[in-house]
Amino acid sequence: MSAALPKPKHRNLYLPEQVNQESMNKLTKSIIEINENDVYLQKLYAIEDIKYTPAPIKLYIDSYGGAVYQCFGLLGVMDKSKTPIHTIVTGAAMSCGFM
Repeated sequence: MSAALPKPKHRNLYLPEQVNQESMNKLTKSIIEINENDVYLQKLYAIEDIKYTPAPIKLYIDSYGGAVYQCFGLLGVMDKSKTPIHTIVTGAAMSCGFM
Protein backbone atom coordinates (compact mmCIF):
# COMPACT_ATOMS: atom_id res chain seq x y z
CA MET A 1 0.00 0.00 0.00
CA SER A 2 1.49 3.31 -1.08
CA ALA A 3 -0.11 5.57 1.54
CA ALA A 4 -2.37 5.32 4.54
CA LEU A 5 -5.95 5.04 3.37
CA PRO A 6 -8.58 7.26 5.02
CA LYS A 7 -10.76 5.78 7.74
CA PRO A 8 -14.56 5.77 7.62
CA LYS A 9 -16.63 8.57 9.13
CA HIS A 10 -17.94 8.41 12.66
CA ARG A 11 -21.17 6.40 12.45
CA ASN A 12 -22.94 6.60 15.79
CA LEU A 13 -26.16 8.61 15.44
CA TYR A 14 -28.61 9.63 18.16
CA LEU A 15 -32.33 10.39 18.39
CA PRO A 16 -32.73 11.54 22.02
CA GLU A 17 -35.68 13.82 21.30
CA GLN A 18 -39.11 14.10 19.78
CA VAL A 19 -39.46 13.23 16.10
CA ASN A 20 -39.83 16.48 14.16
CA GLN A 21 -38.63 18.02 10.90
CA GLU A 22 -35.33 19.21 12.38
CA SER A 23 -34.39 15.92 14.06
CA MET A 24 -35.30 13.91 10.95
CA ASN A 25 -33.32 16.27 8.69
CA LYS A 26 -30.20 15.85 10.86
CA LEU A 27 -30.42 12.05 10.86
CA THR A 28 -31.26 11.84 7.15
CA LYS A 29 -28.33 14.08 6.25
CA SER A 30 -25.94 12.06 8.41
CA ILE A 31 -27.02 8.72 6.91
CA ILE A 32 -26.68 10.05 3.35
CA GLU A 33 -23.22 11.49 4.10
CA ILE A 34 -22.02 8.21 5.63
CA ASN A 35 -23.30 6.28 2.60
CA GLU A 36 -21.59 8.68 0.18
CA ASN A 37 -18.35 8.41 2.15
CA ASP A 38 -18.57 4.60 2.15
CA VAL A 39 -18.99 4.54 -1.64
CA TYR A 40 -15.95 6.81 -1.96
CA LEU A 41 -13.90 4.60 0.37
CA GLN A 42 -14.93 1.44 -1.50
CA LYS A 43 -13.62 2.94 -4.74
CA LEU A 44 -10.45 4.26 -3.10
CA TYR A 45 -9.67 0.95 -1.38
CA ALA A 46 -10.33 -0.90 -4.66
CA ILE A 47 -7.49 1.06 -6.28
CA GLU A 48 -5.19 -0.57 -3.71
CA ASP A 49 -6.93 -3.93 -4.34
CA ILE A 50 -8.36 -3.94 -0.81
CA LYS A 51 -11.98 -4.84 -0.05
CA TYR A 52 -13.69 -2.20 2.07
CA THR A 53 -16.67 -3.42 4.06
CA PRO A 54 -18.38 -0.56 5.89
CA ALA A 55 -19.17 -0.95 9.56
CA PRO A 56 -22.86 -0.51 10.34
CA ILE A 57 -24.38 2.79 11.32
CA LYS A 58 -25.61 2.61 14.93
CA LEU A 59 -28.75 4.65 15.58
CA TYR A 60 -29.42 5.10 19.31
CA ILE A 61 -33.08 5.91 20.01
CA ASP A 62 -34.67 7.44 23.10
CA SER A 63 -37.84 9.08 21.82
CA TYR A 64 -41.51 9.31 22.69
CA GLY A 65 -42.32 9.78 19.00
CA GLY A 66 -43.73 12.77 17.19
CA ALA A 67 -44.50 13.77 13.60
CA VAL A 68 -45.32 10.68 11.52
CA TYR A 69 -44.86 12.24 8.08
CA GLN A 70 -41.36 13.50 8.88
CA CYS A 71 -40.48 10.01 10.09
CA PHE A 72 -41.40 8.50 6.70
CA GLY A 73 -38.57 10.41 5.00
CA LEU A 74 -36.02 8.96 7.41
CA LEU A 75 -37.45 5.46 6.99
CA GLY A 76 -37.06 5.75 3.21
CA VAL A 77 -33.41 6.78 3.54
CA MET A 78 -32.77 3.96 6.01
CA ASP A 79 -34.39 1.45 3.65
CA LYS A 80 -32.22 2.58 0.71
CA SER A 81 -28.99 2.75 2.74
CA LYS A 82 -26.24 0.50 1.34
CA THR A 83 -24.52 0.73 4.72
CA PRO A 84 -26.33 -1.45 7.28
CA ILE A 85 -28.13 0.43 10.05
CA HIS A 86 -28.52 -1.07 13.53
CA THR A 87 -31.07 0.55 15.84
CA ILE A 88 -30.52 0.45 19.59
CA VAL A 89 -33.18 1.62 22.04
CA THR A 90 -31.62 3.27 25.09
CA GLY A 91 -34.82 4.42 26.79
CA ALA A 92 -38.17 4.94 25.09
CA ALA A 93 -39.12 4.05 21.52
CA MET A 94 -42.76 5.03 21.13
CA SER A 95 -44.89 6.02 18.17
CA CYS A 96 -42.51 7.29 15.43
CA GLY A 97 -39.52 6.51 17.63
CA PHE A 98 -40.50 2.84 17.29
CA MET A 99 -40.93 2.82 13.51
